[in-house]
Amino acid sequence: MAQCISRMKSAFAPRRAFTIIELIVVILIIVIISAILLPALGGARNVARKTATQNLIQQLLSAVSRFEQDQRRLPGYFSPTEMGNNDQFAGTGSGRGMSSMENVMLDLAGGVVPRPTGGSSGGGGGSAPPPSVLPENLAERVGPLRSVPERIDVDTSKIGVSTNGFAPYFVPDNKFYQPQFSRGSDRQAQNSAPPHSDVSSAARRQLPDVIDAFGTPILAWVMDETATQPIVAETDFARMNSGPPPGTGPRARFYWNSNSAFLSANAVGPKFVNMPVESLLGGGVGTPLSDADRIATLNGLLGHPGYPDDRSNTVANIRPTAARGRFIVHSAGVDGVYLGVKDAGAKHAVGTGAAKRLSYGLNFKNRNGADLLDSKGTPTTIDVLDDFDDIVVSGGN
Repeated sequence: MAQCISRMKSAFAPRRAFTIIELIVVILIIVIISAILLPALGGARNVARKTATQNLIQQLLSAVSRFEQDQRRLPGYFSPTEMGNNDQFAGTGSGRGMSSMENVMLDLAGGVVPRPTGGSSGGGGGSAPPPSVLPENLAERVGPLRSVPERIDVDTSKIGVSTNGFAPYFVPDNKFYQPQFSRGSDRQAQNSAPPHSDVSSAARRQLPDVIDAFGTPILAWVMDETATQPIVAETDFARMNSGPPPGTGPRARFYWNSNSAFLSANAVGPKFVNMPVESLLGGGVGTPLSDADRIATLNGLLGHPGYPDDRSNTVANIRPTAARGRFIVHSAGVDGVYLGVKDAGAKHAVGTGAAKRLSYGLNFKNRNGADLLDSKGTPTTIDVLDDFDDIVVSGGN
């Protein structure tokens, strides 16, 4: 009996509580484990998003290829020359700012509707909207030019919908196809005039943009094939613009203005990236870069590193003789910045302070002008994009 009572007392005896030191040790262990696991989880999530973005881009390029086979031209309702004109960028908030991808998707996903005779799509510059389109779905007078006769109307409810027996070439999942809105001077997600990003308009009246798995708009760089002059200067390959409307200036293969909607915006994507300050391609208010810097960087971004004119020239004077492709898709990647100034790849850039350029010649020489050499001391070639987290894929070859 005494033994039984003793065991009962032992069973109901209060247990010793954790000491403060033991609690601190446990908390420290949890913190250390979290510090180890969270970056790994974040890295795995970024890898998954990068893979999803690459898959999306491949689907887009496949659609571009099918469209070109059918139509004998690259997609884009408006020409590359029109997309590069001076109306596109005229300072923050005052340019047309239609993105190149919006233009491409007018052909791939549809939605363009004719106006009655005399309307903006039917000629004559009239203002009567199409009677068959509900007002809440109508994006009126869409286009890169200020002139009304050259603009069109889009029924946003018809984007991605089969019409007259023809299915659209490419319609992304809704999570990858979202309108980008202007938020005022401190939240300028897309720098453009209505109907592209005006916050006062209904969401369904906006042209959606293709976005990557990180939530940042994907850029499309479409070659202007009317530019046939030899590439002697950087401006033969890329220019800021194609001249005044309707693009009567000197031609180049690519124009910065075609993507000025996002490159000049100060709160792009879910991270509210200030492109004029944080991107080697940024332009607009607050940018430390000159037009010459941006043109040089476009040469480095879009020029094919396998086709230099004369790699014995200085870094600033080596020119691409070919582009990476006639249709180039550009995702900003994990950091949400198009060729970010803080990205690892920016170490190659030439220049001082914040004003730097990613010249095409950096594929062959370092920023000090010396030849890049392999382990055997033989001149070699790199791709200056490899150290950026941007995803750049070419098509239309």
